[in-house]
Amino acid sequence: MAKKANEYAELITVLAGSSASAAKELFEVCTDFSSSRLLRAAQVMQQEKKKAAGLRQALTDRLYREFLPPIAGEDLLLLSHLLFEPVLAAEEALLLMQAFRPRTVRPELVSVAAPFADACAKAKDAAGILFTFKTLPLPCAAVSQISECVNGFPALYAAALRRLHDSGDPRADALWRPVYACIAHGCAACRSFADALNGILLKNL
Repeated sequence: MAKKANEYAELITVLAGSSASAAKELFEVCTDFSSSRLLRAAQVMQQEKKKAAGLRQALTDRLYREFLPPIAGEDLLLLSHLLFEPVLAAEEALLLMQAFRPRTVRPELVSVAAPFADACAKAKDAAGILFTFKTLPLPCAAVSQISECVNGFPALYAAALRRLHDSGDPRADALWRPVYACIAHGCAACRSFADALNGILLKNL
């Protein structure tokens, strides 16, 4: 049974890696923007999405055939869903930028994308607790670090929207408001992932 649990933990950890890679790719586009860099990032994002979708499907297929105590199958499905959401959010943000083809990015985009990339990286680290969650103390530092990454995001998001509104540029608003919303969705998924991990820890004390 321990071997089976480790196999599921490995799937979740690799899926978390795809989430972290997607968020990092988006952040790097924001910090070093060009049309060619945007195109390369979109190609990488497609690969990460395909990989993440395959991992999620593999986990789902196995769970339908097996029962895995002490981590309920529903918990694993939830974790896989929450790790897939940041990949979708990062992809959608890049697709929006591709569609509008901006010459530059807004300066506040980097400050909005940074906590998203950090939270996904911490989620990748925290996913490893599924290998040893029975021996972890509460609160778990690895899980708490995810929430710490996104705690300041609402203020950054609000400031970005305020600056966007103050610019008085309707075309910029049409592009960047949905991009910011995608990143906000990704951050919310990371926080929910941390909450779900904490829930698993609490149920298996």
